[in-house]
Amino acid sequence: MSRGKNAKAKQSTWQGNQQHDAEPESLQIIRDFVSRESTDELLFDYLKVLAIKEDKNGEAAALLDRMIQEKRGQFRTLKSLYAQLTGRPPEVDAPFFKTPKSLEQGIADIFIRESENIRKFVRLWTQIPPVFAPYIYPMIIQEQTHLTILNYLLLKLQQK
Repeated sequence: MSRGKNAKAKQSTWQGNQQHDAEPESLQIIRDFVSRESTDELLFDYLKVLAIKEDKNGEAAALLDRMIQEKRGQFRTLKSLYAQLTGRPPEVDAPFFKTPKSLEQGIADIFIRESENIRKFVRLWTQIPPVFAPYIYPMIIQEQTHLTILNYLLLKLQQK
């Protein structure tokens, strides 16, 4: 294969297909998700520490740990998709981390964000090139599962 053909094979999905000043909505959504990676890590770690103090059997901390593990997989997949679509890794600025006042408040905040994430993932699923859509659907299911787990944790905390 000649060098010219190889260069074309490495061209990203979006190169040549978009105007220079218009970023596709799917890329904006991916960048939005990826920008929260570090704050999600901090939040879940902080909440796991609070959960260990409040829930002596460790169930809440274990569930939060499971959720952040799944989120790490989502972040890896989203960053990979972005690189495949653009030919470069996403460059983002992380939002400011705000420490929740309590375990219950932190879980409630995550619950609201996870609800919004489902809407964003569905939008991404409809906007991304069809060849990549099968990577998004499992994330929607994970977010729905996270809502169930968070709802369980909130109910458990309110019973104390």
